[in-house]
Amino acid sequence: MTPEHGLHRVSSLELKRLLRTLHRGALSSPITRASLIEMAFGDLEAHLDLVVGRDHASAKALVLAVLAERGVEQRSTAALSYSGVPAPGTRSRDLADQTRELLASATKSAHLYGVRIQDVRTLARTLAALRVGREVTVRLVLDDAAGTSGLEEVRALLGSRGAPLELYVARTARLRARLAIIDDARVLITSGWLAGGEEDGFIDAGVLLTDGDYARAWDEEWKRLVATGACEAVD
Repeated sequence: MTPEHGLHRVSSLELKRLLRTLHRGALSSPITRASLIEMAFGDLEAHLDLVVGRDHASAKALVLAVLAERGVEQRSTAALSYSGVPAPGTRSRDLADQTRELLASATKSAHLYGVRIQDVRTLARTLAALRVGREVTVRLVLDDAAGTSGLEEVRALLGSRGAPLELYVARTARLRARLAIIDDARVLITSGWLAGGEEDGFIDAGVLLTDGDYARAWDEEWKRLVATGACEAVD
């Protein structure tokens, strides 16, 4: 039985989450079922038999081997994005941290739709670093008319150097959800505000898609919004 066959019920996105957890040293070594459940892998614990009982080094090697094997075939995937009331055993994670991780993986473009000035403040360092350090084109679509002072603050936060900054404001059509689209391939859709917090008492659910067709479909719809004046470019 190949490692892939033994972990075939676990998605690549979940395996990457497991790999990040291993890198942080958040699981016991050797890995136990109890520690997997504690780190919100309870729904997958029954499918992680090949990982249970291994030390961190061998578990990482196993997960990397499976991900490399799957890399030959690019498949659309979907995973839960949950930023709500924190409770033991759930996958609740700060939405800003989730978004920073996604942005940090960008190599060509990072587009954020339906954000507020306070959201930009929260992600400013990451976005600015992308423009200067990696020459990633950043597109921001503000949820409402921020006014001249707000727009100037956005420009100041992200700096004047580096890759292009595309700045838009939604005028007649406001996005109810937040979207982050990375490299025209990965799409995070969520009801949560990036500058919100788990302590606000709301459960914000969303989905992280790896689907180039979906990303391109949204980009086409976005162009229609601009063409009809629902969203305007800010010089």
